Amino acid sequence: MPDSAFRREVARKFQTYNGLFLELPFEQVREDGILLPLFARRCADELARGRSPADIVERFFTDHGPSDRTLYETLYSLLQLAERQVVLFDAAEDAAYGAVYAVDDPQSLGTTLARVSESGRTKELVRFLDDYRVRIVLTAHPTQFYPDEVLGIIADLSEAIRHGEVEKVYELLLQMGKTRFRNRRKPSPEEEADSLLWYLEHVFYHTLPEVQSRLDRAVTLENGYSLRPATIELGFWPGGDRDGNPYVTPDTTLSVAAMLRDAILRCYQRDLQELSRRLTFPGVIELMKDTIDRLSITRQPLVPRYGDDEYGPAGCDDLSARGFSSAQELLLRLEEIRSTIEREHQGLFVNRILDLMTRVRIFGFHFATIDLRQDSRIHSALVQEINDGAPPEDPRDVLGSIRKAMRIREHNGDRGLHRYIISNTQGAHNVLDVLRIAEYAGFSGPAFPLDVVPLFETIDDLERAVSVMEELYTDRTYAEHLARRKNHQTIMLGFSDGTKDGGYAAANWRIFRTKAALTAQASRRGVALTFFDGRGGPPARGGGNTHRFYRSLGEDVSSTRIHLTVQGQTISSKFGTREAATHNVEQIVSAGILNDVFPEDIRRLDTDQISILDRLADDSRQAYLDLRNDSFFVPFLEEMTPLRFYGRTTIGSRPARRTGDATDLGTLRAIPFVGAWSQMKMNVPGFYGLGYGLDQAIMRGDEPALRELYRTSLFFRTLLDNSMQSLSKTRYDLTRYIAADGRFGGLWSKIDTEASRTIDLLLRISGRMTLLENEPNMRASIRLREELILPVTVIQQWALQKLRSGDDDRERLEHIVVKSLAASVNASRNSV
Repeated sequence: MPDSAFRREVARKFQTYNGLFLELPFEQVREDGILLPLFARRCADELARGRSPADIVERFFTDHGPSDRTLYETLYSLLQLAERQVVLFDAAEDAAYGAVYAVDDPQSLGTTLARVSESGRTKELVRFLDDYRVRIVLTAHPTQFYPDEVLGIIADLSEAIRHGEVEKVYELLLQMGKTRFRNRRKPSPEEEADSLLWYLEHVFYHTLPEVQSRLDRAVTLENGYSLRPATIELGFWPGGDRDGNPYVTPDTTLSVAAMLRDAILRCYQRDLQELSRRLTFPGVIELMKDTIDRLSITRQPLVPRYGDDEYGPAGCDDLSARGFSSAQELLLRLEEIRSTIEREHQGLFVNRILDLMTRVRIFGFHFATIDLRQDSRIHSALVQEINDGAPPEDPRDVLGSIRKAMRIREHNGDRGLHRYIISNTQGAHNVLDVLRIAEYAGFSGPAFPLDVVPLFETIDDLERAVSVMEELYTDRTYAEHLARRKNHQTIMLGFSDGTKDGGYAAANWRIFRTKAALTAQASRRGVALTFFDGRGGPPARGGGNTHRFYRSLGEDVSSTRIHLTVQGQTISSKFGTREAATHNVEQIVSAGILNDVFPEDIRRLDTDQISILDRLADDSRQAYLDLRNDSFFVPFLEEMTPLRFYGRTTIGSRPARRTGDATDLGTLRAIPFVGAWSQMKMNVPGFYGLGYGLDQAIMRGDEPALRELYRTSLFFRTLLDNSMQSLSKTRYDLTRYIAADGRFGGLWSKIDTEASRTIDLLLRISGRMTLLENEPNMRASIRLREELILPVTVIQQWALQKLRSGDDDRERLEHIVVKSLAASVNASRNSV
């Protein structure tokens, strides 16, 4: 839809409710509500004239600063106000999701299923769905600055705005004005898990069954009734992701698994209680009562035993044998109830039983599948000690993780935890190490029922991936393990470290080429392949349009099973409401269907096109490496950006760095790396090197071929469009003052030149007049969000400038920088 739809449904409503917000009976809000827009206008005007943020802040507040507050107090107060305005904008945009975004577009599931039917390819769809799985894996990566209380306000505000409930909006704005926007301390891994449980219970529990039922109805004749395995699944990393997080222990994993199990059983209990009010028929009511009783025992099998002791229970009776031993057993009981209703009661209310059966098929007794993840170097050190014959020191308790995994499988089912991911996989020995450790822990051969998943992250790792997998496929020990896993291999590819390591274009192209090569290799060996994509929010970390990404891979890349990580703002923006979640889940599901059932839609790249993209990626990587290897690159990050302040935020349990040399980029996690560039509005990982690569290709005479690629190749078009999204969030006049810096001026100018060149060439190759010309809603959203946080970024740069100048008030300046991080990240929604 055109820009006017966004203005009408989002911008105007935001302006209306923002006016209401600024009229709240809080003196400071009213005062700052007058000051902030004046300051924002001054920022835009003065940056355009070449003024530095330090000059802008000092000059403006000399003229307009409140006399009863210090400059620091005023700036901090403005940051608080801007932060709350971002919340209101988020809520307004969420409320307008269905009106602004085309939820019934050609890529929607409804349109896709209709096309399948009309083209007579239902048999192909039935065959494909036998194996097709989509798993959305929620991670606890720290890219979300909203505490739980604020997320709840956003959800309630969105609903009130959607229904035009002005009084309720006003009450929620009052609540927001008094609510703390920062956690008092970093959350524990258990608290991170508990926070994400809100989405599982309030969003995914309702939306995934709806999508699954639509798939079922498309391939069955009995009103969607099916006992086939569910197509859509959930994954969960909080509590199991131990890579670089010393606070995740084996007991943490066990605790989170218990939380997930209890949450899903509680949901089933609630649904069964509701159903029992309708299913009151003879022969059914008795089954329902027994099912509710058994499920209650399943959830709480230990019952206090009271004897003669007047002071309390003498012990507990274990009634677990009377409960349901598995989700499959519960499903069979529900099938008994369904068939009884169909046979004896004319199918009355049977759809409600079918809905619950669909939920049990999807969520089992585990709700979401926990993945274990650990760094390969931890395994290597442990294996060395085991091989040396000495009692191994296991400070990270890898052995304990494996033992607890087996307990989780007993309680939550096989789907509760079934894979072990190895970060920093550089060779086949990294995978075999896990099998050796499992053997030492007492789980060799069939007793170790976990998929071992190599994670290839850096460019070098990606280039080695095929040879690593070939060595594994031909290794007797691993081949036997893989056979026990039904020859199903999962391979994880990480965008974040690939981009940090080799730049945007090289990482994306190398991942595409690696996937195609691994797909062909697995096909030759009769291995069923699952690609698990470690995708972040922004294009710099594999984000962007998810449907287009998977659709663009075509038939050369296995998409029978699509697994991807989702985190931070991506969870709240794409899956924070039922409407948004349904749309985005459908988009992912339809991508795989279209790739398999309509492979002719995506034109394969020919040999010449592949050669062009190979050279473009190589040139782009070299340009990026020239920048990254510049002697001022790491000092620029450490001294000029807010990188060092990420560790002081209270948004996640995981440290900003892995252990190791603090000056080594390899130990720096991708989130703070990308986030630091985002805070500077420079977004280097989302474009740098691409412009140089395009320029070199044009000089070789490849411009007509590049234009044709943009027109015909969805992969190339998505690559360029996602980079346009990154560049749409840049603002180099914010940091132009660095050009005059004696140490870093050259580096800044180099980046600025590449940004300008990349924008010019993206427009030239795409034939567009402006960035994101074909994405008007996204362009409008980005523009308004960037306008909202312009004062925030100027204040942040002012504080950084003052800190570098040696200002004595260091503590308050640092406090300003830390406070400014949140509004900037939250406004961008996918900035880190």
